[in-house]
Amino acid sequence: MIFMVSVHQLDAQTLSKAEESFAQFNKLRASGATENAIYDALYVCYADFVSVLENAPAASADYAAAKRALREILPFLQMGAAWNSNHGQPDKALRFAQAFMDVPLMPAFQNDTFVPDANYPTMAYFAASGTFNAKEYKKAIPYFQAYLNSGDKRNRENVFVFMAKTCILAKEDEMAIKVLM
Repeated sequence: MIFMVSVHQLDAQTLSKAEESFAQFNKLRASGATENAIYDALYVCYADFVSVLENAPAASADYAAAKRALREILPFLQMGAAWNSNHGQPDKALRFAQAFMDVPLMPAFQNDTFVPDANYPTMAYFAASGTFNAKEYKKAIPYFQAYLNSGDKRNRENVFVFMAKTCILAKEDEMAIKVLM
């Protein structure tokens, strides 16, 4: 019984920490802080809510709160990727693009609907190509698939080639064959 109380207290502390991070992010936005500070706080907020989602029971209030918060910050993750890309911070831009793509790909959101905006294919392509270039092949596959699922035609041919290559490098041979067929 003591273990159950400790786990519950840990979940509550984790949610409290995530909510504090969210409040800090919003405070920085409202106070006119630098974009760099705002987006750094956003990423901490994102990571804290992901931690809650990974550690809280699926039917709990903490889990539901984390899902709501991640949905709320999702557009800001996309803005963080664009801002960092435009300001010469490619590693941070990739991290935000990955976070933006990861939210709808999380098991917690598998039955939820996300309506992609016009920039979604660009974000998917950016996340896929950057992750591929970082040699994180298994992680790149869902981003390439998200791009293909978007229906965008601009980079479609390149994405098929790189997705097949990524599957081979990730030792996902059956998937590579499907991509090439």
